[in-house]
Amino acid sequence: MVHIRDPAARSSFEIFFCYSGVHAIWYHLISHYLWNHDHYFSARLIASINRFFYRY
Repeated sequence: MVHIRDPAARSSFEIFFCYSGVHAIWYHLISHYLWNHDHYFSARLIASINRFFYRY
């Protein structure tokens, strides 16, 4: 998906390690999974860390 929308993306390796938007989505998915499985504190902690690092 990133390759299609960003012509500057050269490789999957670069996207995996350098794109903060991809990292933010991963953290959101982990937090959402934990919330749905009743691990509320862990989910909120990961969501807070995600907001701290990827707020802009």
